[in-house]
Amino acid sequence: MNSVSAGYGGGLVLRDVSLTVEAGRATCIVGPNGAGKSTMLKVICDDLRPVSGTIEIDGEQVTGIGPAAAIRRGVVMIPQTNALFPGMTVRENILLGGHAIRIRGRAARQRFDELAVMFPIIRERASAHAGLLSGGQRRMVEFARALMSRPRVVLLDEPSIGLDPKSRETLAGSVRALVEAGTTVVLVEQNVRFGLSLAATGVIMESGRFVASGPADRLLDDPGLRAVFLGGHAASTTEEH
Repeated sequence: MNSVSAGYGGGLVLRDVSLTVEAGRATCIVGPNGAGKSTMLKVICDDLRPVSGTIEIDGEQVTGIGPAAAIRRGVVMIPQTNALFPGMTVRENILLGGHAIRIRGRAARQRFDELAVMFPIIRERASAHAGLLSGGQRRMVEFARALMSRPRVVLLDEPSIGLDPKSRETLAGSVRALVEAGTTVVLVEQNVRFGLSLAATGVIMESGRFVASGPADRLLDDPGLRAVFLGGHAASTTEEH
């Protein structure tokens, strides 16, 4: 993300922000409500066109290519709100994840079976309508659908929202499995401690700008993070953006 500004209706939410994330690792973006975290994810997956600036994946510019093309380039987003089709079965919802890159027939069935190893719930509830699942189960189905396309980059918007402790632990295991498989993960989390526990790098965002970053396991003790959440402005000794 290079010098990106973006917003809605003529107002800017992101203001000339730049961010580089390490491939094959997890990066967690934290900050108060309204900081611009979800807007940033929408820009990366090209669900929102930036006013200025560019997005690059492995040196390839993907700005303005459209969400479907972004999926074909290996970028998928799992949104904060429930994005499943409640009247469709779990299997049908997951197979839709391969539509943009035309995974069909035997290849789709094989990919579904691979994902069922990672998420046993999708085999157990394959024929159930998605609207009948619990919050944690829906989250796992959303993960599986996103992974149908074998993405290089997975964007997670508030993945733990609405989940009970057991479901959060299942989610954490899924995120770690993605990273172990070499997938780049960028997650936005309001649950700061949970989000940073999943990441190698943490980034603090405030008022549409990245104000500090550092190793995730050190960031919780950083005065800049406390300033963002407890009042005042970040004045961090970690690496600044």
